Amino acid sequence: MKRDWDLIRDILIEIENAEDMDAFLNFSENGYLYPESLEKYGNEKITYHLQLLVNADFISTSDDDYGEKEMSGLTWKGHEYAEKLRDNERWEKIKRYISEKSLDLGSDTIMSLVRRRINKIIDGDI
Repeated sequence: MKRDWDLIRDILIEIENAEDMDAFLNFSENGYLYPESLEKYGNEKITYHLQLLVNADFISTSDDDYGEKEMSGLTWKGHEYAEKLRDNERWEKIKRYISEKSLDLGSDTIMSLVRRRINKIIDGDI
């Protein structure tokens, strides 16, 4: 399965907007009931991307009462991404620029563009 950066962005924003991880995950006897805004991706893809986000240190984990790992919230890095990529217009311009320049759509590239505040990407006409 390939990384879906739109899904990654949406997950980070949804977690940041949620009251806590339990509210985001919304566990029921039938499994997790992810937020409606993520339904278009499907549970399997969401679960896979949540694991990617844990592995990449966007989401923190802690041990539950049984010694199992559970997601506990966004890390500093996760909050940074959610904050910087929240604006839809900015996100679309970044994706378009990366595509036009044939750059790798990876976390380092995205944050590099955001950190450098490349005005012609974020505010300019492309």
